Amino acid sequence: MFLQLYHHSGALLGMYTGARFVSPPIWIFVTFNSFVHSFMYGYYTLCCLHIRVPLKLKESLTVVQITQFIVGGFFATLHYFINYFDVNTGKYKNCTQNPDKGLAAFFNVIFLYFLTALFINFFVESYIRPPPPKKLAKKLD
Repeated sequence: MFLQLYHHSGALLGMYTGARFVSPPIWIFVTFNSFVHSFMYGYYTLCCLHIRVPLKLKESLTVVQITQFIVGGFFATLHYFINYFDVNTGKYKNCTQNPDKGLAAFFNVIFLYFLTALFINFFVESYIRPPPPKKLAKKLD
C-alpha cells in the first residue's frame, strides 16, 4: 500500500536527516511517534492474540496519528521562529540558523504535510465512505 511505503520510507529519511544534521525539531518526531506507536503496538498485540478490538478503537488510532502529524508539524514549523540566547556569543540565534538544520526540519514538515493528506484520505476511505455494495454471484445453471 502506497501509504505505508511513503510513511515508513519517509520516516526513515526524516529521522536520518534530523539526526544527521542535529535539527532541533527532531525531538518532536521521536517523542510523538514513540507515544503513538506504543498504543498501535498494543492494538496489534491484541489482534495477534485474536482479541476482538472495536472498530472505534482502530478509528481512534488513526485520528491520533493524524493529530500527531498536525501538532508535530505545527511545533516543528515554530522552530523557524524561535530564537534563543547563546551565552557563548552573547547573541540571539534562531533554532534553525544552520542551513542543514533548517533543511532537515523543512524536509520533515513537507513530508508530514503529504503524510497527513494520505492519512486523511485513508480515514475517509476506511471509516466515512460506505463500503461498496457486494456483487451478487451469478448462479450458473
